[in-house]
Amino acid sequence: MQMHRPIDVILAGLLISPEIYLWVNLITFSQVWLERLALTEKTAGRINTTRKMGKRAVN
Repeated sequence: MQMHRPIDVILAGLLISPEIYLWVNLITFSQVWLERLALTEKTAGRINTTRKMGKRAVN
């Protein structure tokens, strides 16, 4: 007897192929990490302030 994950059953019922689901997940995952790793003005300001104070930058 083969067991199916709930997400597989839902996607099959909605006629969404697993490949489309995986691509959407991959794109979302990539966008979130790119946004998270991007150097923002707030981060740059904190780094500059830390350097001016003569301390090592810690995130």
